[in-house]
Amino acid sequence: LFAKNTQNGSFYAQYEEECKKIEENLLFFELEFCELAPEKSQEFTTFCKDYDFYLSNLLQNKRYNLSKNEERIMLYLSNTGANAFSRLFDESMSALKIPFEGKKLSEEEILSKMYDEDRKIRKKSAKKFSKVLQKNSRLLSFIINMIKTERK
Repeated sequence: LFAKNTQNGSFYAQYEEECKKIEENLLFFELEFCELAPEKSQEFTTFCKDYDFYLSNLLQNKRYNLSKNEERIMLYLSNTGANAFSRLFDESMSALKIPFEGKKLSEEEILSKMYDEDRKIRKKSAKKFSKVLQKNSRLLSFIINMIKTERK
C-alpha cells in the first residue's frame, strides 16, 4: 500500500505505530517462551507445527534477549533513530524523479533501464541516475552516516 502511494507518509507512520503496539503485546510471550525448560519448549514447538519456524527462531536468538523493560525501550526507540532515517532514505529515494528521454522516471524505472539489452540505454540511464543522486548526495550521505552510527 505504501509502495503504491509514497505521499501517504502519515498513514505509514500510523501503521508502524500500530505494529509496535502489537509487538509490545507479544513481547512477554517471546521472553517467557525463551525461559521455558528445553523439554517444555520442544513440546510446545511440536504441538504448534504452524509456528515451528517462528518458535525455533526465538530459541535460536534467545542469547540476545534483554530484560522486559530493556526490550520495551528498544521497541519504543525502533520508530526513531536508524529506523526513522531508513524510512527517510526510502521516502527520499522514492521521491526522486530522473529525467530520461523526455519522461520523469522513478528510481525503479530508471534502474530497470540499466538492464536494457541496448548498451547505450544502460549507459545513458546510469549517467542520468548518477546525476540525480549527486544532486541529492548531501542528504543521502547524511542519512546513511546516521544509520551507520547507530548500528555500530
